[in-house]
Amino acid sequence: MRRVLIAIALLAGTSLASPFPLSPRFMYVVGCAATIDKVDLRTGLTVASYDLAKRTGGRPLVPVVEGTFDACLSNDLVFDARSSIFYTVVPTTDVPGPDGKKDYRVLGFSVPAVRVARVIAAGRSQLSPPGIRLDPRGAIRVLPAPEPDIALDVDLTGFTPERKPLVNQVLEQSGGRALLRLYVGKPQELVLAVADLGRGTLVRLEGLPRTTAPGVHLAPGGTHVLVEAMAGDSTSPERSGSLALYDAATGRVVKSVTDSRTKSLSFLALSPDGRVIYHANDRYVLVDLGVRFGTGAVLRPVPAGRPGVFFAVR
Repeated sequence: MRRVLIAIALLAGTSLASPFPLSPRFMYVVGCAATIDKVDLRTGLTVASYDLAKRTGGRPLVPVVEGTFDACLSNDLVFDARSSIFYTVVPTTDVPGPDGKKDYRVLGFSVPAVRVARVIAAGRSQLSPPGIRLDPRGAIRVLPAPEPDIALDVDLTGFTPERKPLVNQVLEQSGGRALLRLYVGKPQELVLAVADLGRGTLVRLEGLPRTTAPGVHLAPGGTHVLVEAMAGDSTSPERSGSLALYDAATGRVVKSVTDSRTKSLSFLALSPDGRVIYHANDRYVLVDLGVRFGTGAVLRPVPAGRPGVFFAVR
């Protein structure tokens, strides 16, 4: 059974120099042990798998060590859709020095060949991996440490007629919109809203099914919100297989779908062409919502605990 990253999600810091394609054909799933699955979005089948630690000759470019954080393709996964290269930070050796420190480098892999296209020094003798970002021109910047892409909350003072602050938590953000949990009413009540950060508007989601904060997902581009309805009691909620898709601009449901296959699987991603993707290790299930989303990356202030994902036409 292949390991996937569950402590620090690679997608937590995913950023783009250019947006994902609107009609991608493939999804690349980057696992913890330097493995990548290439999944056909039309069939849900894995059409290729890569082991980066074994494809680089006698001395692997991606050292893998069982049980340590940077055994994974550590921290950030950055995909530049314009050059079709994804970048990640890896240690140069699987054994730290006597002081517990390691040297790091940034590796860029071409898509779809998944071969090393760039090698960039990323720091010597460090206790933890650095972070990486793409600037608007597509150049890689190495940061002293990983940084969150977005804030933990939004100042909503000017978003309501009362012009009063609302305590909130940013769950996800994309396309200039933020999916928020509002702390109003009863403490156990889940109140969700979408803030348009450019227009200064706030739209609450109406008629929410019973769900949990980890069961709501902002679509690429911030156009919609997917809500997974939960069964079971409040102490041990379980997926019911029912999905409700909300229009982020109106807060109303525009589509409802039920698929029993999703009950025992874990949510992975929403694709720009309107598919909900679930997985269990290397098994993938796609639910087609029949709705087109945008192309912007979905950013999170805290790790989502999922493997890294990016979309490509090849």
